[in-house]
Amino acid sequence: MLLHKITLTDFGAYQGEQFLNLKTRPGRPIILIGGLNGCGKTTLLDAIQLVLYGARARTSGRGNRSYENYLRESINRQADPKHAHIVLEFSTIVEGEERLYKVRRSWEVNGKTVREFLTVLINGELDLVISDNWADHIEDLLPLEAALPVLLRWREDRVARRSRSSSSSHRISCLCSARCEYG
Repeated sequence: MLLHKITLTDFGAYQGEQFLNLKTRPGRPIILIGGLNGCGKTTLLDAIQLVLYGARARTSGRGNRSYENYLRESINRQADPKHAHIVLEFSTIVEGEERLYKVRRSWEVNGKTVREFLTVLINGELDLVISDNWADHIEDLLPLEAALPVLLRWREDRVARRSRSSSSSHRISCLCSARCEYG
């Protein structure tokens, strides 16, 4: 699976629409994401998990909250109306052919109700069957248990760096590989 682009709209600290190009170049297969504490590095990794795995995502900020409360509280405070979405574009090889996916998970708050929506485009075309069965489909593409070590590895690296240097909070504190392979 190769990640190409993530777009966040009113998710966590990301106000309005923000995107990050995750495409790599030949000979440069790694994306480094760095910043000071509170800049949104963890939120970005949480967004990748959330768009792919929904309620099953093991995001850092969820804790013991219900999924509905997590979604409600992850909408940027300045958003009006209370709506957020995450779009992840990636490619993978399925049955010997490259498929380009565009997965959009969105949610809105209306009073006490949170409504969530998921759409999946494959090679630019809406696929209602896969959209309705996304949880099973993503498990076939990239099982959650295989994705977690990649998506969470940066936390271990960060803790190790902090223990070696008191100034590590000012250094790059996130390493996210845009290429994820499992076998």
